[in-house]
Amino acid sequence: MRIFPIIATLATLSNCLAATNWVKIYNERFEVYTSAGEKRGKEILRHFETVRSFFVKQKISPDTGGDPVRIVLFRNENDYKPYRANEHMAAYFMPSFDRDYIVIGKPGEQIDRVVVHEYIHLLLKEAKFPLWLNEGLAEVFSTLRPMGKGVRAGEPIPAHFVTLQNEKWLDLPTLFTVDHKSAYYNEKNRVSVFYAESWALAHTLLLGADYQKNTVQILSAIANGTPAAEAITNSTGKTMPQVTDDVKKKLHATLFNVAQYNVQLDKSAEEPQSADADSVEIGVALGQMQYRMQQPEVGKTALLDLAKANPGRWEPWEALAYTVWAEKKHRPGEGVFRQGGGVGLFAGENLL
Repeated sequence: MRIFPIIATLATLSNCLAATNWVKIYNERFEVYTSAGEKRGKEILRHFETVRSFFVKQKISPDTGGDPVRIVLFRNENDYKPYRANEHMAAYFMPSFDRDYIVIGKPGEQIDRVVVHEYIHLLLKEAKFPLWLNEGLAEVFSTLRPMGKGVRAGEPIPAHFVTLQNEKWLDLPTLFTVDHKSAYYNEKNRVSVFYAESWALAHTLLLGADYQKNTVQILSAIANGTPAAEAITNSTGKTMPQVTDDVKKKLHATLFNVAQYNVQLDKSAEEPQSADADSVEIGVALGQMQYRMQQPEVGKTALLDLAKANPGRWEPWEALAYTVWAEKKHRPGEGVFRQGGGVGLFAGENLL
């Protein structure tokens, strides 16, 4: 165990809690913990509610319950720095033990698009789409933005235009076989082409003149296991070279299709509740982020110190219990128990 990094990190966590005014903006679907102020917190919640409502209304995602998605929004990059995995990560999605997290370090339009992209993956996780379609749809709808009482989707993404104008395209059969282990998904000099082409093809299937009427049929077939080429050809009669030509023509067209959708938000989205954030809840969230994004021992030490400092609270013990369970390092007589709404650890007769 490296003592000095842990001490420095715990000091940072303590300072972050002590020196920052955190507020909680929430409804039954989202919890926004933010040090950027109540107004910005409400804007973020409403933005995610708009995205969620669109996907539910379009029947792309089911209207399921479950624990609220927790969004942590920092006021500035300095406060965010200890909780990111690398210096280039301005925002990220983090599935955790008890709920899903969206962490935002640098608020702004571009960052909002990145985190909406990640949230869309959460909404699409039941669809079992292949990687190209999952990423392509997430990119198309990452541009969702409120427009009056509706949303606008499908706006062009300039970086993808530049990539597709300057890089060699993948042939569609290759694109369709890319998975999480592929070089096209993991190597920096290849991944930009994969994302850009996935976006362009998904955009064509959703909003292209010869494809839009068949979109639901194509997506349903792919979700049910039909190979993408077969699903597209069966629905449109087009071969893969013809589809490629259509995508390229779309990118060079004078007009680029976007779509306007009506979305009606309920009262809890328009008028979420707000309160001063509970310091233990914030501490647990930050500790879990440290555990997942930095050295695991740093997060566990932070959670243990939080538990000892707040003996009447079960939440830090719950988070610690999940770390032990996730690591599968149970010893004989050790396990996880639930009591009074919380989860704890036991070893023999002793609570850890």
